[in-house]
Amino acid sequence: MNAVGVALWRSAVPALEGLRERAVALLEPVEQARHLGAAWQSRLPPGARYVATASSLALEVIDPSVEQVRGHLATSGVLDAVETSLGGAVQVALDHAWIRRQFPARLAPPFHHAHGWHQDGALGFPFANVQEEPPSTALLRMITCWIPLEPCGGNAPGLEVRIHRFGRLFSVNGLRDPLREWPGECGCPRMEPGDVLLFDGGILHRTQVTPVMTSARTSVELRFFRADDLPARIGSRWLPARGTVGS
Repeated sequence: MNAVGVALWRSAVPALEGLRERAVALLEPVEQARHLGAAWQSRLPPGARYVATASSLALEVIDPSVEQVRGHLATSGVLDAVETSLGGAVQVALDHAWIRRQFPARLAPPFHHAHGWHQDGALGFPFANVQEEPPSTALLRMITCWIPLEPCGGNAPGLEVRIHRFGRLFSVNGLRDPLREWPGECGCPRMEPGDVLLFDGGILHRTQVTPVMTSARTSVELRFFRADDLPARIGSRWLPARGTVGS
């Protein structure tokens, strides 16, 4: 991780063989049903967590995807960088580990939205209960790991990242203010399967999508937290980043 809290690893992991195909096999019938106005919920595996507005499926549904991703991150050295940045052993927040799909506007299923500017360090924060800017302690200390499963940033949606370490959480209204000027340049890296983007919880980012894009994008998202500083506000299901699942 660099001084501004962002790091891009090229060809850091194998292309997670078969994961995209397993994910698309599960998600395309759901997306087709949404386009047709059919009962898409019945197309999901029983009990699967799925967020329609983000076209996101819980990573753990796609067996053995969690183990596969963790193994690649450990052997590539990416996990070493995460532990160094957070200062110790880390765990994965299972309730915030996703397979996510993004689309050009004309291909998006109903109710799907590209993500606007946001900070992952806001996870679980009760914005509705806070009238002013959040307190200085509100920003979660964490690292997001973002892995595309197909080329993105060119013909398929990618990520736009503001290269600046803010170190604080902003209100929803503050992020939506069209007149607000933000420090730092914006980057929209073109990424290939096997690349890994790491960024800390304060980094502003959003979906990068343009009118000329022609393809959907499938990606994996993991959130890492220091093992001795797990925030209660985002759930209680945690998985050590190293070792065998179930060990």
